[in-house]
Amino acid sequence: MNIMATNNHRKVYVNRHGEEVMRITEVIKTLAKDSLILWANMLGFKKVSYRKELERTANIGSLVHAYLEDFSNMRTITSGDVSMDFLYQYDISSYGDQYEARNAILSFQRWYNKNANKFHPVFTEKVVVGDSVGGTIDLGLQGIHDKRKVILGDYKTSKDVYLTMYLQLAGYVTIYEEVYGENTVEGVVVFQLDKASGEEANVLFLPRESLDVFMDMFSHLLEVAMRSRRLSQTYRHSLIELSDW
Repeated sequence: MNIMATNNHRKVYVNRHGEEVMRITEVIKTLAKDSLILWANMLGFKKVSYRKELERTANIGSLVHAYLEDFSNMRTITSGDVSMDFLYQYDISSYGDQYEARNAILSFQRWYNKNANKFHPVFTEKVVVGDSVGGTIDLGLQGIHDKRKVILGDYKTSKDVYLTMYLQLAGYVTIYEEVYGENTVEGVVVFQLDKASGEEANVLFLPRESLDVFMDMFSHLLEVAMRSRRLSQTYRHSLIELSDW
């Protein structure tokens, strides 16, 4: 059962038993990220709020995703000057960082112009919910070697490609195969979009046969995340004052 609601801007996924399940992104956060800590520390030295910076980058990501969803659905954007089409379709004048969103879109378009024959969307923003975890897949492409299968894709505007991106996609594959059956996924792909200069996107594919190790790691992360959630809800009941011991 693909049920999703929002609670204070947080996506809530409910399984077929009517139970709220963990989000894939929540599971991935179980991994400690030294680079994220260093980034937040660097912002602190610059007297920049990391929460405001996260909100700023989230705004850029939302704008880019909105454009790419429409592009993939072939509803609004067809040809011509991508940046002008984008400005016409979406009011981004209120965003001080609109050039980064535009650059990310140009980055995608430059890749697409050379690889349109490999970009055949079958769905966008697809909600998938398993018994224990749920998520929203940015993009599903028709398989290249087997058109009966799908390639699950994710758009990123980060400066590099990280392990966690493929762990996230491994989570999507885990749920997708739980819902739609095995032998339905050809692989996964990350679209790394250059928001700094708009250079051609770095699009990196990982075939399904190489995903087992990522899916195994995701399974362990899910177990840790679920245990952590249960423990955080119960451990205080076991605490007593030392003077009462």
